[in-house]
Parts: sequence; C-alpha cells; structure tokens
Amino acid sequence: MAAQPARRRKTRPAPAGPTMVTPGTPLTERTVKSARRVLEVLELFAEHRGPLSVGEIAEALAYPQSSTSVLLQSLVALGYLTQDRVQRTYLPTMRVAFLGDWLEGQDVATDAIARLMRRLHDATGETIILGQRQGVHVQYIRMLEGRNPIRFVLHRGLRRPIYRGATGVALLAALPDREVLAILRRGNAEERDAAKRMKAAILMAAINQCRRDGYAVSDGSVTPGASVIAMALPGIGHAPAMALGIGAPVERLQPQVGALAALLRREIAHWRRDADPSHT
Repeated sequence: MAAQPARRRKTRPAPAGPTMVTPGTPLTERTVKSARRVLEVLELFAEHRGPLSVGEIAEALAYPQSSTSVLLQSLVALGYLTQDRVQRTYLPTMRVAFLGDWLEGQDVATDAIARLMRRLHDATGETIILGQRQGVHVQYIRMLEGRNPIRFVLHRGLRRPIYRGATGVALLAALPDREVLAILRRGNAEERDAAKRMKAAILMAAINQCRRDGYAVSDGSVTPGASVIAMALPGIGHAPAMALGIGAPVERLQPQVGALAALLRREIAHWRRDADPSHT
C-alpha cells in the first residue's frame, strides 16, 4: 500500500512492515555530486549511529562500491572518518562532531530538539519529522520513524515545494502574505508539471487556517493515505525557523488532530524553555 515516488531516487534500506513513502525532491538537483556524497555519507552515519562497511554504505545510498571506497578513504585521510581494518568498517571521528561547535548555543538547541522529538515519538509511536525552509522548498533534516506496522516514512535530505504539505505551510504561515505569494510564484515557475502548480487562493486558505489554529494539517492529498500535523519552531540564535510534524495514516491521525495539537503545543513550550532558559 506504499505510495511510490514518480521518479527513481536513492533510498535507505527498507524497514520491516508496510510503509507509506512520500515523494520528494532529492538533493541530486543543482548540487555538486562529490560534495553531496560526502554529506550524504555523514548523514547516513547520523541515522545509523554505528559503524558501517563500504558495502552497507554503497547499498544504502545507491552508490557504486568502487567510488564509495575511494570516497571513504579520502575522508579517512582528511581525518573525518576512522577505519577499523579488522572489521572493515568506518566511523566518524570527533572532527565531525566539532564542525559546528563554533555556533554558540547551537549544541544546546540541537540537543533540546532531539529530546523534543524523542518525547513526541514516545508519546505517539508515530513518525516525527523536522523540516526547515530551503528557498522555495522544505527540506526534511531529521526523522524518527514510527513504531506502528503501517507508518509514514520520509528520508532525511528529501525536499518538496514548501507550499505543498503541512510542514511547509507551518513555515510559510509566519511570513508576510507578499513573501508567501512571491515564493509561490517562483515555485510555480520552476514546476514543469502544470498539474502540480498551486493556486494562490488554495495556498492562502491553508495559510490563514494555520494562522488561526496554530498548526497545519495535510489531508492525504500530498501523499495518498498519509496525513501530517505540523507546527513551527521559532529560530534560536543563528538557527533558522523549523517546523515539527507528526505523520501517520489518515485514518489514524485525523481523529486525533485536537489531542496531537495540544501535545505539540505543550512539548514545544517545554522545548523553548529547555533550549533557551531566558524564554518565559
């Protein structure tokens, strides 16, 4: 019953049990391949949280094994990975961990977001999504997969037009109408499939509904059979605004919208106190 993307894209190893996979825009567009691959390897380690072999990395990211081996050896030589020659596995070094330590306060905010997502995951058992704006797209930068046998799945790094789906609408709702419409015009101009272009009246209706309710909900029209409720997370320090979502099959999420909205409000308030003690 999975909704498959229209275009072939790189995928992580498939989880057990039925899933609903949403289509998105992978990072293969408008990027330098070598730079993208380095970041995808590091993000794969962030998801796996343990050592990986050349074969496991090549399979997970759909890379040729020979070029994967060369890439990993380059990262070892640069000090970003360490190699266990006995187990034939790789693992990031502390140099990777220190890359962002110059961002004052970001380690606190990042840890607080991770705790927030785990609390929501524990409370709901559903897929928890963190997205941020990237131009006219929303990019999914972190995801905790649901525990239910039938669940909503997104892969870290995927992008989709920001005006399609609940996480994007939650982000757009904080912007002035003029900026929202400019983003829509640009997105529609870049969309080759006329059927996927969004009408301004439809988007603004969703934006205004989000502003009234404090959250956005997708009804299964973006990913058939799947629904997401999302709220914006305000930026702290240098961090951009993000949106936090809970994804599940429509029939499971829709009856719980009120309860999930209350849970998100409560946990986001907790997160703000956790990440920024000066906030009251």
